[in-house]
Parts: sequence; C-alpha cells; structure tokens
Amino acid sequence: MSKCVEVGNACTIFHGNCLDILSEIGSAIHVITDPPYETHMHKNRGKVTLAERRKKPVTEKLSFDDITSIRPIVTPHLVRVCGGWLITFCTAEGVTFWRDAIEEAGGRYKRAMPWVKSNPAPQFNWQGPGHCCEMMVTAWCSKGHSKWNGGGKAGEYRGPTAAGEPDKVHETQKPLWL
Repeated sequence: MSKCVEVGNACTIFHGNCLDILSEIGSAIHVITDPPYETHMHKNRGKVTLAERRKKPVTEKLSFDDITSIRPIVTPHLVRVCGGWLITFCTAEGVTFWRDAIEEAGGRYKRAMPWVKSNPAPQFNWQGPGHCCEMMVTAWCSKGHSKWNGGGKAGEYRGPTAAGEPDKVHETQKPLWL
C-alpha cells in the first residue's frame, strides 16, 4: 500500500500512485488532490538558476508523467470516493478539462479558486511571464446542497510556496498553510 500519514484526528494523507490508492479507499469525506499538471507544463521543464540562464540553460523533466492521459480514468474514482468537496490543483489552462471530467463523472463543478503565490519562481528563460498562481478546482460530490465553510466569501488564497520550507520532500510540494 501507499505511504499513509495521519494528521491528528482530522485527516489522513496518502502518498503514492493515485491509480493504486483510489482502489484501496472506500470513501472519504472530502478529497483534496494535487495531481500532475497538464502536458504543456511538463514539456522541457527546466530548472536553472538566475546565473545559469545567462550561460547554457539546463533542462530537466519532472520525475512523473502529466495528468492528460489518465484524467478520464482518475476522475470517476475521485468523484466515487468523495462524499463532499473535491478540490484538485491545476493550472489555469487545466480548469476546463477538470470541469468537464468532473461533470462527466457525476460531480457538480462549482468554480476554480486561485492560489496567488507571494514568492513565485520567475520564468528563467525570459520567454514569457512566470506562473504567479495555481488554480484549485472545486466540485461537490455528494447529494443535496453544498455548503462552503467560508460562508460564500471569495475563494482566493494568497501566500508563499513551499520553496523555503526545511522539510520539503517533493519537487512540487504545496505549503502546509495552504
């Protein structure tokens, strides 16, 4: 089985391949997931420092595949196990794909919320603006009316990435505050 971490009495975090994990989970109150992003984010993703970009750019691919080909397989499982809110991180370009997949699987797409990063990485190759935010797609996967703890307030989150966190263990790790 995947690595499983209990966070107090509030939640359990599963680390592993979602295709393996989802078959092991009977149900969950809510599902918050950070799947790989779309194909365009994985193409020749480079990791270069500001000093290196003036020399020869260093290009390294992410250590995992993009979500594009498995989203149709994964989404019905996410909706099936979720008994309330489904929240999935993605790029702005991925919102429509997630909305369509969630609705096709029987979930009720609500909207996307931005996480505006206070310390985003620049576009190191200078060929466009850096990504200053990521999106969180929200969907209700239960029967009846949905209720958001924020009382209908705007779903916008602002704060730093996990870049400087001492216990960072994953290359695209989200910060604990988020």
